[in-house]
Amino acid sequence: AYPPGAYPPGAYPPGAYPPGAYPPGAYPPGAYPPDPNQAPVRHAPYRDLRAGVPTIDDELPKGGLIRPSRVVLLVALAVSAGVVIYGFFVEKGGLQIPISVVGLVMLGVSLLLTALASLRGGLRASREGSVLRSVAVAIFGGLCALGAAGSFATSVFLGSLYQR
Repeated sequence: AYPPGAYPPGAYPPGAYPPGAYPPGAYPPGAYPPDPNQAPVRHAPYRDLRAGVPTIDDELPKGGLIRPSRVVLLVALAVSAGVVIYGFFVEKGGLQIPISVVGLVMLGVSLLLTALASLRGGLRASREGSVLRSVAVAIFGGLCALGAAGSFATSVFLGSLYQR
């Protein structure tokens, strides 16, 4: 429908871009496909256009259930829960509320960090195509975020009750 030499809007003539302007397998939208023996054409993500520049995903460890960050979060959750339990049930003196407030703030920070780690894990699972894992991690992260909000709210409430 176009006269010879005319191209539809968004289409580019062959050879309009110098060789190497796009990574192998990628070409401008609407351009004529390259040699059919090349790799399948796909939309190139932004990081592919920045050849040689590492991204955060390239530097992160993948897989494995036990990681140092998970161990630190688990220990922080256990210690802060222990401080809250000690403040609520063991301490009977004048420091009961301050100890409970400190434990609740520690618990809130630990749960918030766990929720953020779950957010990253859920995004990675969805990028890898694992729908069930991404939904499960999203639910877990949401519950951790709700627990963090409740912990912070309870610490503010108990802190307002404290009289020296």
